[in-house]
Amino acid sequence: LKSGDACIYLATMKPPELMIYKLDELCKKKFGKGLSAFKDRFAIIDCFTPFAGFGRNDAFPTAEEYKKEWLYEEADPRDLNSINVAYSRLSESFNGKRVRIVYDSFSTIVSLNDQEALYQYMLHNIAFEDKFRYIALYLIRKKSEAEWMDALVGGVVNVFVKNGKRYIEIVKLPAKHKSGIFQLTEDERVIKTKAKGF
Repeated sequence: LKSGDACIYLATMKPPELMIYKLDELCKKKFGKGLSAFKDRFAIIDCFTPFAGFGRNDAFPTAEEYKKEWLYEEADPRDLNSINVAYSRLSESFNGKRVRIVYDSFSTIVSLNDQEALYQYMLHNIAFEDKFRYIALYLIRKKSEAEWMDALVGGVVNVFVKNGKRYIEIVKLPAKHKSGIFQLTEDERVIKTKAKGF
C-alpha cells in the first residue's frame, strides 16, 4: 500500500472488523497514518462473517456497513468460484494498478474444499496472477495442509518458533535471494544470518 500498490485481503479466520483494527494499528505505527489513508487501494473479501452464524444483532458490522467505508465483497470459502467472482469485482476498482492479494488463511479454504478442485483453482489463479502482475501471499498454518502448493508457487517462506525464538526460513523466491534459516527480532528484523542449531 505504501508503495502505491493495491491490496485485496481475504479474511477467513477472523471478522474483517478485527483485521482492520490490527492493520490500522500497524499502519499508524509504521507509516504514521491509519489504514483509512489507503481506502482507495485496499479491499476486503469477507469469507468469515457470513458463514460464522452471526445474526444482524451481533457485534460485528453487516456487509452494508462495511461497504459504506471499504471496498468489500463477501465470498463463501466452500465455493472457490464465489471467491474468484469477489476477487474479479474488486480488481476492477484498481484501474490497472499492481495488486497484491493476501489469503489469511488459505488453510481454511484448503480444509473446506476438494483437493483436486483446489489444485485446479491454484493453476488458474497463478496463470491469472502472472498475466496481470498480481502478487499473492497464501498464508498456511501447517505445511502438511498443502505441501502440493510448493511446486506451483514462485516462493516459499516458513515462519516458526523454536526454543522461544522466532525464525524465518527462505526456501525459494522468484528473485535473487539467500536461502537458509534466519532468526528474527520482535520488530521482524533479521539478527542472525545463519541461525545455529538447524
